[in-house]
Parts: sequence; C-alpha cells; structure tokens
Amino acid sequence: MLIFLAAVVFYAFNRWRQLSAFLLNRHRSERSSLSPKDFPSANQRAGELVTALESFLGAFVDHNRRASQESHLQRVILECAKLGYAVFSQPEEIRFNFSHDGGGGSIVVLPGLDQVSDEHGNRNKAPRTIMPPTIESI
Repeated sequence: MLIFLAAVVFYAFNRWRQLSAFLLNRHRSERSSLSPKDFPSANQRAGELVTALESFLGAFVDHNRRASQESHLQRVILECAKLGYAVFSQPEEIRFNFSHDGGGGSIVVLPGLDQVSDEHGNRNKAPRTIMPPTIESI
C-alpha cells in the first residue's frame, strides 16, 4: 500500500511540474524549455541574491575587485537559473540514481540519471539509465 501511495505522489508531482511548465511558457506551441529571459524579474532577483550573499562573501574579496566579483556571481546565478528552468520544463521525468553494489569500500561521488518517463510523460516499464553513477573506492 505504501509503495502504491508513493508512486501516486510521484506521478502527481511530475504531472503538476509538467502542467506548471506548460502554463508558464510563453511559447506553448513550440514546447520549448523555459528560460530566465521569459521572466523579466529573474535579473532583479539574481541581483537581490548577490546583495544578500555579499554580506558574507565580501569579507573574502579584495575591495578593488568587488564589482567584478558581484558581476560574475550574478552571471553564475543566472546560469544556474537557466539550468533549473530547463530541467523543470522537461516533459520527461528523470531521477538521480545513488545506488551501487560496490560494498562498503566505495562511495557514489556523482549520481547517475534514470529516465522514468518519456518525452510525452508516459511512464517507462522500468527506469532507463541515461548515465550510471560514478563510484570511487575509499
């Protein structure tokens, strides 16, 4: 019963994500990925985050290079937002895979990616491994 409930919750969350991405997209007929450019406030929000982080990070930066550091940090934040929008707006469901059978002498350093549903949102019979986890010995 618990496994069935978890599957239903995952399905509902994935469907909510797909519909939200579809409704947020200005170019719905193209089925393109969302982008920070679609949201004019993204630049402003990135600037606000830089300002908030500056109170902490400012102690580690030379005062002569502060403006350059703020500019670089804002560009990094916008690139992360771009990646987040792209991942959020994909119709397929992809999950991280942390599993390995290497025993106690190894650790997953980079999770793998498993495709749970296809680009139309239809669930695969079994997850398809897109990229296996990277495992290192300790």
